[in-house]
Amino acid sequence: KPETGYTLELRAVDNHGWASDWQTAWRGTTPAVPNVIVAGDSVASGYSRQWFTQSSVCKDIGLSYGSTVRNRIAAQLPEAWAPAYTNIAWPGAGVGDVLSGGSDSCSESYPSQVDEIDRIADPNTWNVVVMTAGINSTNWVDVITDLTRGTAFSFTDSGDKKVCQQAVSTKWNLNDRRGFITDVTEDIVEQIGERTNASLYWTSYYQLAGTRFAPLWSPIGPECEDEMNLALSELHGAIRAGLDDDVAWVDLGSRRVDTQQWAGWPHPNTEGHEAIGTTVAAAINS
Repeated sequence: KPETGYTLELRAVDNHGWASDWQTAWRGTTPAVPNVIVAGDSVASGYSRQWFTQSSVCKDIGLSYGSTVRNRIAAQLPEAWAPAYTNIAWPGAGVGDVLSGGSDSCSESYPSQVDEIDRIADPNTWNVVVMTAGINSTNWVDVITDLTRGTAFSFTDSGDKKVCQQAVSTKWNLNDRRGFITDVTEDIVEQIGERTNASLYWTSYYQLAGTRFAPLWSPIGPECEDEMNLALSELHGAIRAGLDDDVAWVDLGSRRVDTQQWAGWPHPNTEGHEAIGTTVAAAINS
């Protein structure tokens, strides 16, 4: 059992059955249950939005892929050792906000996520930190908004592809932000490594092309897949340049995940979060 005092005693027995006195080999208290800490942005926080009321839920830890991660890890452990789960992610957080704190789209203010990880992580047990962050340190949300307007009025696959090419090559400011993302990511990793004993798993983003905004409409169609893969590759490269060898990169590759429709797009829906969480948990359990 966790946090329970135990004494381990040993004695020697020879071939004739003669036994020595019992000797204490170990006496102490077992560790606390492990911690799963999920940090980062709206993908990690379980953000959702309803189109008919425009109401947002900025943090839904049950919807978040973090809950799947926790449950998958728990399934590999005895029931008494099922890990604790804390989600400190919030919508809009970029890497700078993970380091220093900020505010989300629901007008809530938050402290540094790194400080929160330091507070939650227990040095007397093992801790896993799962992070999804980086895209909000660029103007990607504005690019996607303009891109979907452009594809709505192009009416052809070739027109959509041209809009996607222009969005990635001329509207996205990643080239200007690349150094900042790498440097701050490196600082986050360094501080978590110095201040805690946590293992860090940094999760990539997923493919948007072909996901549905509405039942019959994909605003970024399959014809834009090459451009979206290029964008993800460049962003992931900027993040990974700041990671050291002790950080596990969980690559979703060009995987599409099921997304919320209407106002909640392109955030994952329940099935999408389960798919991401299953991939992350497999990396941890391996």
